[in-house]
Amino acid sequence: MPSSGTAHSMDQLLVSQPDIKQKLEDYKGALPPGRLPPGFKRVLTEIRGLLVQRGFQSFWPMNTKDKGRRAFSRFVRRIRRKAIVDGAPSNSTVEMRSITRLHQLFTLRPFDRVEFDAHRLDVKATMRIPDARGEMIVVPISAIWILALIEVASTACLAWKLVIGQAYSALDVAQCFASSMRRWEPRALVVPDMQYAPGSMMPSNIAPFDPVSIGLLTAMDNAKAHKSKLPVDSWLRVHHGVINYGPPHVGDEPLHQW
Repeated sequence: MPSSGTAHSMDQLLVSQPDIKQKLEDYKGALPPGRLPPGFKRVLTEIRGLLVQRGFQSFWPMNTKDKGRRAFSRFVRRIRRKAIVDGAPSNSTVEMRSITRLHQLFTLRPFDRVEFDAHRLDVKATMRIPDARGEMIVVPISAIWILALIEVASTACLAWKLVIGQAYSALDVAQCFASSMRRWEPRALVVPDMQYAPGSMMPSNIAPFDPVSIGLLTAMDNAKAHKSKLPVDSWLRVHHGVINYGPPHVGDEPLHQW
């Protein structure tokens, strides 16, 4: 067993411990650069356990800071590269890249994709509002939501809406989308000394997008307010959207798609 890391320490270790070499060669999972996958981490845990059982915890690579993490991963990548050079690639030597995002297929342009989401901020505040009789009452406020529609390519905010309360509704979602489809106009500011900065605008005021453009693809999570009848009907009628609720077939049931 090598006592320190030198040019041939890994070869020396694997010659003296052939079962560890076999474990590394038997690993067929992906091994991309950066963070190691869980499967390879389990192999490392087994190898370290064997070295400790055999009393080699003071030898290389157990006496290093990462306990052989980099050395063992380098060895596996090295034998995989050698297999490619030798003309004998396999599923383990050629790492298949998975496509999980639209920008991996296409270069996104403005309004190709927009994303909608809501963010909650917990607060402790009160507000004076009129009740049904017109009398002012004090109402506690525990949360404020900001709903935002973001254009992915430019990261521009197309529309936003503040909602005061424990939750936002389908009407709030529909109103936020409706706001993105109207040209923005400055409001009458009521706060003393407050004014818009010179050149203030929203993307709906940009000349090339007149009339106002909408996203070709809209993404959001499956919150109940997003799947309610009001916003869904609006997207189908105005955005000409396609909504897909799951795989092509579930048993004998057809695809739920509009």
